[in-house]
Amino acid sequence: MWARRIGVPPLWPSRIKVVILCLVILTFVYSFFAYLHDANVNYLELSAPKESGITCGRVPEKCWNDASPLACGIKEYSWGFTSLPIDKVLTSACPVEYLLQSCSNVSHPLSSLHTDLAKLHTLNRYTNPFGGWAYLYFIMMACLGVSIMAHDLCLLVEDLRPRIHSLRVVQADMPFVWSMSCGIQFLWPMGRLQEKAKPLWLLLWLPWACWRIVVFMFLIYPLYVALFLLTGRIVRLSRMMVFLSGLECMFASVIYVLSTIIIEATYNEVYALFWNAPNLAPNCVCYCQYPLRQATISRLVLLGLTVAIGSGSLAFRALKGLRRPNWANLFCVLYAVPIEAFPIMWERPKE
Repeated sequence: MWARRIGVPPLWPSRIKVVILCLVILTFVYSFFAYLHDANVNYLELSAPKESGITCGRVPEKCWNDASPLACGIKEYSWGFTSLPIDKVLTSACPVEYLLQSCSNVSHPLSSLHTDLAKLHTLNRYTNPFGGWAYLYFIMMACLGVSIMAHDLCLLVEDLRPRIHSLRVVQADMPFVWSMSCGIQFLWPMGRLQEKAKPLWLLLWLPWACWRIVVFMFLIYPLYVALFLLTGRIVRLSRMMVFLSGLECMFASVIYVLSTIIIEATYNEVYALFWNAPNLAPNCVCYCQYPLRQATISRLVLLGLTVAIGSGSLAFRALKGLRRPNWANLFCVLYAVPIEAFPIMWERPKE
């Protein structure tokens, strides 16, 4: 109200508030991305290395003249998200080994802890879980933030509200996409099976649910993202995209939490810490492998659960508006009643 009193045009205070709160959401997205992407030595349990001995080797000959042989080896042979094929990065043994130091008490320059060399690396794997999940979360949550901003800005404009599609309108507007989505998830066969053979339906329910999640995450959601961005349906599919993006983040977070717990409980994932060792021999690189700290694992699980709960709540709030458009509300600005209940245009009092 105070903004209107000083002459701000109608709806602009709400628009600015929506944009600011969406930027806050995107800031959280970037913070989560940075926490995973910039995983470093602080995440490791340095007092419990996988092996006490330090492993050393020499980088390929093409990196011998580089100022940092390790950086050259990582740049040339990294598979993806700081995952390294160790047999290609270290092609031969160093002529000298560490004798008086082990992975528990090794010393090397502190300057190496403030560069990309201090990041965690996985060995002989196609990807580093930290890097892979970081970029996956960034893409999904950025889509969620953009769709929230598009929806809320459109919902504030009374003329644009009817153009935001509900589930029935989406089904009527894109019948082929809707039918394909239902068909690839086997909704109709499983519905008939539930009516005619309930025991068999119960037996198949769990693999069917897993199949639906996989199909949704890797086929249906990317398809709707493409339709949202490339076909000019930003207004019409904005609420649908909030719902789908929320589900995508929720499913991914649940998978992330379960995989983190299961991997740590059964496999005890270790990460390698590399450093240049010119004091042993020219072009010599050494590394040790360490597990994650329990505090790091707990923090990762807590972050995953937080994202799952938050994105799930947004998805179900969007579902309310998808079922009944007059129940729709803003996502980043919380009101106790739907926005359709108070289409008020504030005016300055007469003086």
